Amino acid sequence: MPAEAPIKTKVLAGAGLVCVQVLVGTLYKVSQKTGGFAFSTTSAIAMAEMAKLMLSLSFHFSDKSHHEEGTSKLKTGWVVARDSISKGAVFHILVLSFLYTLNNQVNFYLYKLVDPGTIYLFKTASTIIVATTQCLCVGKRFSGEQWKAMYLQGMGMVIVQYDSCKGAGLYAPFAYVLLGMTIVMTATCAVRNEYLVKNYS
Repeated sequence: MPAEAPIKTKVLAGAGLVCVQVLVGTLYKVSQKTGGFAFSTTSAIAMAEMAKLMLSLSFHFSDKSHHEEGTSKLKTGWVVARDSISKGAVFHILVLSFLYTLNNQVNFYLYKLVDPGTIYLFKTASTIIVATTQCLCVGKRFSGEQWKAMYLQGMGMVIVQYDSCKGAGLYAPFAYVLLGMTIVMTATCAVRNEYLVKNYS
C-alpha cells in the first residue's frame, strides 16, 4: 500500500483546487458580454482539449518505461500505443469524449443563466448521483454515514436555492433541469471512466 501524503500536501492540493475553481468561475462570468460570450465556446473547448492531448502525448513519448535504446522515442511510443489500444477502447473513449464535450457546451450556456456559485454548488452535489450510479451499475457499496452525509449535502443545496419570499427557486425551472442534466452526465462519465480504468483489458 502506498504511503499516505502528508497533511501539508493535502491542504495545498485542496487550496489549489479551490483557487482554480474560483478563478475559472470568475473568468467565465467576466468573459460574458450582453448575455453571451465574446468568443466561440466550441473553439475554447477544442483548444483546451488540444492542450490536454499535447500534454498526454508529451508524457507518453517521454516515458522511459517503454523506450528502447537506439530507437527514437516517437517510434517506440507509437508502437506501445498502437499495441495497447483496441477498437473497443477507442469506442469507449469516443463516447466519453462526446459526453464531456456536450457537458462543457451545456455548462457554457448555464453560465448565462445562473451564477458560478450555483453551478459549483450543484457540482458538489453530484457525489450523490455518482454514488447512486456506482451502486446501480458497478455494485459499489457505501456506509450509512456516507449516505447521510450525501443526503445532508443535497438538502443544503435545496435550502440555499429556495427563495422563501417568492416561494420558488432562485432561477427558472429550465436552469435547474440543465443543472440536473450536467450532474447526471458528469456522474455517468466519472463512473464509466473509473470502471474502464480499473477493469478494461
